[in-house]
Amino acid sequence: MFGVIRIVAILVTVLILTGRAYAGESVSCAEKTVTFGCDADFNSKYLWKGIVINDKPVIQPTLWVSALDLTLSVFGNFIQENEASRGKFNEFDFILGYSRQFMNFTVEPSFEFYTFPNQDESPDTGMGILRVSYPAGPVNIFISHAADLVNYAPAGFSEAGCCADYAINDAVSASAMVYLGAGSSKFNETYIGLAKDAVNLAGINFSVTYNAAKYFSIQPHVEIISVMDGDLRNQISDPELNDSSADVSNIGINVSFEF
Repeated sequence: MFGVIRIVAILVTVLILTGRAYAGESVSCAEKTVTFGCDADFNSKYLWKGIVINDKPVIQPTLWVSALDLTLSVFGNFIQENEASRGKFNEFDFILGYSRQFMNFTVEPSFEFYTFPNQDESPDTGMGILRVSYPAGPVNIFISHAADLVNYAPAGFSEAGCCADYAINDAVSASAMVYLGAGSSKFNETYIGLAKDAVNLAGINFSVTYNAAKYFSIQPHVEIISVMDGDLRNQISDPELNDSSADVSNIGINVSFEF
């Protein structure tokens, strides 16, 4: 309980401090804008923090609206084949995020609530997340920590890495990211079945974005993940315990509309 209170206090403190730091720079109401959009991400599988949630193709739509540095979004996972819930949504995520520049840092606290229709064995839960990034030459360095605040406290997962964007021309850009992910003992026990603090994985993401029209873009992307910890590799690869692999990849294409 005290861990949950501490994490919530940290998130609130970040919001207050970054808000005060930029209070003098606020613009008039007439200058503030609201943006909204929708995405449809077609993926060969569903990966979450290195864990294969669905090993067959899925469609993952997202609706979002953003204003005053706040973004509210709703994410869904739609099963296409080889699942008991084929042709249905088996997950919805409700996400409230905040982003603020503080000196040269970008500070992004958020809360994500997960609910799982058509999955009686998966209770609802939620995570508080804090992500901080900093530009270093041609790349951005980032760290993040996610802590379960609802059902699986004190499960936590941290990531650290760097990413870079490159504009090929006015319509096409490329992005790459490399990162490490580490899970707490409670996180790994809950989602993998082994109670151990570990550096879980190394991952690589690559994407190309084509801005086809003013409000429309297409983004093919690929993600490759390898589980680094030997005990976790054995746990994930054991056919009697998990129907998965310690080295996985996902290929997808995201179609996005933004207004």
